[in-house]
Amino acid sequence: MKVLMALAGALALSFAVPAAAGWQSTRWNMTPEQVATAMAGQAPLDRGRRGERLGGKRVGNVGTYQLGNARFRSVYYYDDNGLAQVALNKTSGNCREIYAAIVRDHGAPIGISDQLILRLFIWHDRASENRIRLIVSQSLCDLNYERLSDYEAYDLEHATRR
Repeated sequence: MKVLMALAGALALSFAVPAAAGWQSTRWNMTPEQVATAMAGQAPLDRGRRGERLGGKRVGNVGTYQLGNARFRSVYYYDDNGLAQVALNKTSGNCREIYAAIVRDHGAPIGISDQLILRLFIWHDRASENRIRLIVSQSLCDLNYERLSDYEAYDLEHATRR
């Protein structure tokens, strides 16, 4: 029995996300309750209010975040595996300062895409298993942290700098 339990534990660890994988104190694949514990002030929404969706992801927690002088509404999205994305929607602050802070921490983006009304910047932070996506337009400056494993192959195949 002990051998079986040790084997099960080793198998579970082989599928675990690296300890540093996630955004801030969160880890990818956490539940809304685990995120609430890890990030004070990011309480899980009650089951009746979890209707907001983004693609196949659903909202589980909402809170606030500050990066330098910028303030954000933080929205935590979950898929069938757990925490999959943290969207930071700017409520105040300077987008150039936000961009500069990301470049200071992560270097040049691996991809830049100029679209009709917005500009998209992508970084990969392999140490934390994060895909960082900054969406900029005249009135928008939103920052998204996503599981790198969900997007890495696509981003590398389509990486462009314009």
